[in-house]
Amino acid sequence: MGRRISNSPVVKYKYEVDGKTFRSNDREFPDGLEDEDIFGLYKKDNIIAIYYNPNKHAESSLFIGTNTMNYIFLCFSAIIAIVGLLFLFFIAIKAKIQSMNS
Repeated sequence: MGRRISNSPVVKYKYEVDGKTFRSNDREFPDGLEDEDIFGLYKKDNIIAIYYNPNKHAESSLFIGTNTMNYIFLCFSAIIAIVGLLFLFFIAIKAKIQSMNS
């Protein structure tokens, strides 16, 4: 199988927690951050801030927060939930009207 080619920058890094070394990489960066900015911030052998999960030290990221796709997914999910609730509401109203007419 061939290798997947990506134009997105990847920052590989290692960090230490409680004497244990972890290695990871990041492919997701905040919206609006250009490749040149990423390469400027993360030069080889630079000391940088790493955010890691205190309960699972192997889970880490260079950035905390969210990006636009997360908001789009959240809005889409909310719209589906509202449409579903409206559908259930109208079914309940229809059933009530039918029961009153019987």
